[in-house]
Amino acid sequence: MSWRWLRFFVIGFTFLLTPLMVVAETHALLIQGLGGEAWYQRQFDEQVELIGESLKGVIDEAHLTILDVSAARREAVVEWFDTVATGSVETDSVLIIMVGHGTFDGQEYKFNISGPDLTSGDIRENLDRLAVQGKVLLNTSSSSGALLELLSGESTTLLTATKNGNERNATRFGRFFARALGDTGADLDKNQKISLQEAFDHAERATSDFYDEEGLLATEHAQLSDSSGAQLAARMTLANLGGAESLQHSPELTQLIEERDQIDREVESLRLQRIGMSDEDYQFVFQSLMLELISVQDEIELLERGDVE
Repeated sequence: MSWRWLRFFVIGFTFLLTPLMVVAETHALLIQGLGGEAWYQRQFDEQVELIGESLKGVIDEAHLTILDVSAARREAVVEWFDTVATGSVETDSVLIIMVGHGTFDGQEYKFNISGPDLTSGDIRENLDRLAVQGKVLLNTSSSSGALLELLSGESTTLLTATKNGNERNATRFGRFFARALGDTGADLDKNQKISLQEAFDHAERATSDFYDEEGLLATEHAQLSDSSGAQLAARMTLANLGGAESLQHSPELTQLIEERDQIDREVESLRLQRIGMSDEDYQFVFQSLMLELISVQDEIELLERGDVE
């Protein structure tokens, strides 16, 4: 037998003995809850858009489901779990991100969506159906910290905007988390990618800074719990910064973003002062700020699309 044929034989035999490589997939679900008020709805719209665009750059769109506020219903969420339960393998991972409002009555957590709310029981039951190794749940809502106890023992990496179910005020964490996915400052290891851990850490610092700068008592304390021991938060990439043109350094865009953030802060301050204002005065100031916010946001979107002369 010639050396060439022997080489082909060895390669072929080795191939037959080597198990077929299974490519691990990440199955992602992004859920947008009800805003209740126009201002919150606009905040959630922006957050879901930013998070969704980032995920499209790192996750196969065939495995990415985004349920906006009109599509987010309990049956749609259960249907997603049905699909993943039958279409995933053990080496896969799942990522569930919930953006919205939540409540906790001391026994059960509820995420506010159209129709019946999504409960902590629903979440636990459906997570139990998945045989995948990696499970990650990020919940940016008020009272989301209740899940740390209610889902304990689920071998799931949990990231919540609050430390327990009793932190019931609307949160700022989600806004900072969504924006972190496009912020090079969140990329601590400078690899042009932002991991779940990096985005969480960046948002946690920004949230704390917000309360400090406004002189407010912090009503939310984000938490990360990894009972799986797999350090999925550090290994899971949520954003790819490389290769895309960025307008971050455009002075005009930077100024507009600062203006938008300032208006956001003014709206937050207004809400805190509402008790001492008449409804007429509150609505007048609130609507004025919203019109200003819409105008600035429209200018930002024009710049981001490049539709400026």
